[in-house]
Amino acid sequence: MQEIKFLTSREKKRLGQEIQEQWDAPLPEGQYLANNKNRYYLFTGDLADEDQRRKISSLGCYFAEQSPIGLRLSIEGAQTIGAHATKNVIDVDRSMRKAWFEGEDLSFGEGTAGQDALKDCSGFVILRYDGIVLGCGRVKEGSVQNYLSKTRRLVDPLDG
Repeated sequence: MQEIKFLTSREKKRLGQEIQEQWDAPLPEGQYLANNKNRYYLFTGDLADEDQRRKISSLGCYFAEQSPIGLRLSIEGAQTIGAHATKNVIDVDRSMRKAWFEGEDLSFGEGTAGQDALKDCSGFVILRYDGIVLGCGRVKEGSVQNYLSKTRRLVDPLDG
């Protein structure tokens, strides 16, 4: 059974500092829970004692995962943070958006959209298309690694 716990104020402050340093955005209001797999969940309601016996995924929104290389936001976490982020954000063009939703890594060669933004980015980044947050990826050797799970990959929902 997964252990769940509320973050202490010190842990919540540390999470907020990491988000501030990486994306220059504030930590969204709410209560934060963590499981024994280093995953954070954002919870905005009240929690009764009997609710603590529920599955953690039914209590809050999966927000982020702490990995050895940094804090990786979920799609929902990226959408929450992305509205306020001013650092490590890459705007992509239509073809890159399509490739992202299909699960491909994004390469930023000469003349591609986002090439200039990639120079100033490191670690995990938030990807946007026309102001819409697509998710979170990792900058590595001139490309952005796609962490979109296979179950969430789809034909581009914005194609039309």
